[in-house]
Amino acid sequence: MLKQFLHFDFSHDLIGRIADLLLEQGDQLHHTTIVFPGKRPGLYLRKKLAERLGKSFLPPKILSVDEMMQEISGYPHERMLGDVEAAVLLQKLINKFSGNAVSSLLAKHGSFSGFFFWGLELFRLFEEFLTENLDVQTVRRLSEAGVLEEGPADALLIWSGMTELYASWLAELNTTGLCTRGSVYKESAAIDQDPFPEGLFIAAGFFALTACELAVFKHVFSKHESIFAVQGEEPAATEFQFLSDRFECPITLISREQKRPTIRFTPSSGVQHQMVLVRQELSASDLNDCAVVLPRSESLLPFLWEVANHLPEEYNISLTYPLQRTSLYSLMEKILVLQETQDSGRYYFKALISLLSHPFVKNLKLQSSTPADTRIMIHGLCRMTESVKHDFVTIVELRNRLPGNEFPEDNFKGDEAHPAGPDRVAMFDEICSRLITAFENIRTLRGLIERFRDLIFYLAANSEGTRYYFSPEFWERFSDLFQSLLDSDIITGLPEDEPIQINNILRYIIQNETVGFRGTPLRGYQVLGPLEVRSLRFRKVIFLDLNEGVIPGVRKFEPFLSPSLRREIGLPTYRERERIFRHYTRAALLGCDEAVVFYLSGGDKLRSRFAEEMIWDQEKSAGRIIPEDSPQTFMLNLSTASSLSLKKSPFVLKTIRKTRVSPTWIDSYLRCPLQFYFGFMLRIQENSVSTPEMKLGTLIHKILEILFQGVTSFNRSTAKELKKILPEVTDRVFSEQFQVIEGEPLIVKKIAIMRLDRMLDHDSRRSQETPFSIRALETKYQVELPGIPGRRFTGKVDRLEEDAGGLLRIVDYKTGSVDKLKPQSRKMLEGEPPEDRQTMRELIHSFQLPLYMHMLQQETGLPWENLDAAWYSVRDCKFIRLFGKETVEQRQAVLDVCLQSCRILLEEMSDPDRPFENTARDEQECSKCPYRHLCLRR
Repeated sequence: MLKQFLHFDFSHDLIGRIADLLLEQGDQLHHTTIVFPGKRPGLYLRKKLAERLGKSFLPPKILSVDEMMQEISGYPHERMLGDVEAAVLLQKLINKFSGNAVSSLLAKHGSFSGFFFWGLELFRLFEEFLTENLDVQTVRRLSEAGVLEEGPADALLIWSGMTELYASWLAELNTTGLCTRGSVYKESAAIDQDPFPEGLFIAAGFFALTACELAVFKHVFSKHESIFAVQGEEPAATEFQFLSDRFECPITLISREQKRPTIRFTPSSGVQHQMVLVRQELSASDLNDCAVVLPRSESLLPFLWEVANHLPEEYNISLTYPLQRTSLYSLMEKILVLQETQDSGRYYFKALISLLSHPFVKNLKLQSSTPADTRIMIHGLCRMTESVKHDFVTIVELRNRLPGNEFPEDNFKGDEAHPAGPDRVAMFDEICSRLITAFENIRTLRGLIERFRDLIFYLAANSEGTRYYFSPEFWERFSDLFQSLLDSDIITGLPEDEPIQINNILRYIIQNETVGFRGTPLRGYQVLGPLEVRSLRFRKVIFLDLNEGVIPGVRKFEPFLSPSLRREIGLPTYRERERIFRHYTRAALLGCDEAVVFYLSGGDKLRSRFAEEMIWDQEKSAGRIIPEDSPQTFMLNLSTASSLSLKKSPFVLKTIRKTRVSPTWIDSYLRCPLQFYFGFMLRIQENSVSTPEMKLGTLIHKILEILFQGVTSFNRSTAKELKKILPEVTDRVFSEQFQVIEGEPLIVKKIAIMRLDRMLDHDSRRSQETPFSIRALETKYQVELPGIPGRRFTGKVDRLEEDAGGLLRIVDYKTGSVDKLKPQSRKMLEGEPPEDRQTMRELIHSFQLPLYMHMLQQETGLPWENLDAAWYSVRDCKFIRLFGKETVEQRQAVLDVCLQSCRILLEEMSDPDRPFENTARDEQECSKCPYRHLCLRR
């Protein structure tokens, strides 16, 4: 009887060699059975046979090892348990015990959710017991020997009742007719009859076998003409020698003169950088017979967007993508967090705004409205809620803040009265009923899944945000997953539990699920996972993310079994699992003609030990040290070539001409007319949520206003008194803004106190050098602008000081830097007055203090020599005066230039032939602009 153990080196095409062996069978091809570790090699084998025969034929029986085990055991696939169902079933078994240590564990946790994660660990352990063919007696000996002396307390408690639980688990599967992958393997390992018809049996591409796989193959070897074909490096690996001894068949080494492939190791600075390099590599390659290996499934979408979409060639995706990385999961997570952070119907404001701002929500078609109406309503709501003073709000409070149909955006559609827009209150209520109130007080897993299933159907039908390239695969997978859970009697029979525990179970379920992509693995270049390349040979392999921690990606620590304990009972340790990763990684890279390996470099990112090993092989062959390449750098220009130009509508022009001018208006237009249009005309606020840090400027202004209230003369003793009441005033202001002062608000509060304390010290030193008194705080003024009849200028001065010599000084608080605000007085006096915005930006920088000084002079009638202005940086305690050594005449001349420039800007702003444009811009400012996503040049 034919029995062969064939060992091919990596230079061989294993699929081609198997095809050669099959063709030697002549017309008995269909009587042959072939088993591979996975399904993919079978597809390539059929293609290879078709190419060799050139005609129709009856193919051999080709199975993956899982398919073989299932066929031998006879268990239908639909009876197989998932891990969550298994955890539920384990809990039910434990409930039958009385006085058992494991039952006391369940009583300790008090609910299924408390036991859930231990149940998952138990299921994983039992699955390994089964695939490694451990019986109850072996587990009993281990438990009674007391070798498990340390570990988590719950793990030690479970071990004391492990034997009874494992035996009950096996009995439960036997009586219910349910199965798991492990029980299928163990059932198959117990066969005593011939599982396959007469004919040749070939097992190919295996490296390390489980105990059940070894038992099945050994049995088949004893009954059939058999060939066990493996592939590896010379000399034969220990794993292969072990198998040869068990099969009682010597190894036949089949090698040939092998030209080692060209392997290039290329560092990259990040995921996007890596994708740029991969795209360049593929663009310069013949993609026929090429494979891209992605060890991290989360790299799949970046690869598709940044690489595959830019290449015209066909491709096939043969790995899955985690559902946790999808936009739909992020929406679900926002819904769960919102419910978990709510307090008696009051919702955490940040979590609520985050949910409403999700693309799927902002692009809903509500009532008879359009997605644009929904976006306007939500952006308007986010803007209106800037005045929220507490961290928690109710739905009613938010509804009351809706301004109905009076959103500013409705007013900029022309001079004519605009018809009534959609009913935004009804729109808001629909969003709340679907995404908020529908998820309140859910206490069963079934109820939570039903709500999310209904939400998926609703979003799929009503949200424009779901219509992107891979939506069908994602939404179908979520729908199938939820339906399968609802169809499971085991899952839906769970009792009520705390909502947060129910949420965590659903999180776990989704975080461990993936979605596959349809495709034909025999067309185009292949996108594979690291284990899906097993038994396959490609001309070129591009391997991504060969970093330590990614490859090998094995679990080193577990609660129940230490490495020494695993060795004692014959279970593989993490080192054996690492050897499997090493074998298949080297097989992919050494079995091709050319390989390009990418890895992340810098910081704490290290090349995988497997990469280091192959580089060491290259260095030994070359007889020299190969230096590590530096990551390539790219200068990416993400700006578009065109600028955005928006024509001024009659209503906008009317608004500009009638509205009182403020320094903020002028400065915004000076920076960018588009920014002015978005911010002051459309009143769009991109930052929908003001964090405590973002509110720091407003808070400090309020604190200073209260702190200096009633203070006239300022000296050292005044500063001491103000420092005493500073914490109390700060606490009062923060209490008005935040319901609970902890976390981020507490940190910002301490920062405010620290900066204001330093500011008072600085003021104290100033008063010793030049005594001053405080004349006014937060005072509003209005004056006419010279040369523009009817135009009013309005402004609010933070503080007005008067020194001992009668000099009035405007003080403007700034919470940031003030170094670049001072105008270039000398250049303004030496050259011609600026007539374009770019020159004004370079010379004037800001119109605020010059306009304030004009305002103060008009209000008081004082001569210029009695007026002054300064910026006061609260952060840096810098006091920067508007003017320095300039004479009175020079100061007046500079102010005249500023006023003339202001008139030019106002005329340009009111000119219907000058559209709002973004032609002149500062790259640094653009990066911080809140409207950069609305601008074409970004």
